[in-house]
Amino acid sequence: MLKKQKNSHRFRFVDPYKIGYVRPMEGKTMKGNQINQRAQVLAKRLVGTSDDQICIVPCNVGDHWILTIINPHKEEVCLLDPLFPRIHDERWQTVVDMTLKLFFAETKNTKARKKPVWKVMKAPKQPDGMQCGFFVLRYMRQLIQFDGSLDMASM
Repeated sequence: MLKKQKNSHRFRFVDPYKIGYVRPMEGKTMKGNQINQRAQVLAKRLVGTSDDQICIVPCNVGDHWILTIINPHKEEVCLLDPLFPRIHDERWQTVVDMTLKLFFAETKNTKARKKPVWKVMKAPKQPDGMQCGFFVLRYMRQLIQFDGSLDMASM
């Protein structure tokens, strides 16, 4: 599909297996080494992105799939959750925030903000508690077909 659209240069994908399952921890905190390991893997994937590339990251945040879109050069993160308007997962936000800090350190970006701009996008909602993975794939397909557009009205 990417070659057909001639836009493969616009996207960088992250294998969700490589960043792991962001499992709920006792209390509200996640162990620092877990956050750091996930952030390092994700930051390595961001290194080498061009200014017009976005990084597409499907992630399981505790028996639920969400889609995170990272534009590291614009310091923006978009979150699409099939259970919108659910409050996004703070553990995952910590991982992504640390990822961008590591990315900026690696790329020697001294003008970066302290925290990226997070946008929780309204997207089509899953009708039950079982279809989150399907909806995340649907969001990814939408992004690819429409060259990175987040126009969810056409989904």
